[in-house]
Amino acid sequence: MMGVEITYLAGVNSIVIKGKEKAFLTTRDSVIFDRDMLTQMIIIMLSRGYLDHKVFDGILEEINTA
Repeated sequence: MMGVEITYLAGVNSIVIKGKEKAFLTTRDSVIFDRDMLTQMIIIMLSRGYLDHKVFDGILEEINTA
């Protein structure tokens, strides 16, 4: 299973999610989200039950230790 790396780019208020095995060279290798849009997506997913709270806690832990 491929690990992911989550990086916050403060200058453009965006979050990059990419595989740890690859360098960030192109958007083909990564997913880029506007931070505010990602926040809204997570809120909707949690409220509708699409995202389990335990998974969300794991995401937060990954972000905080990155």
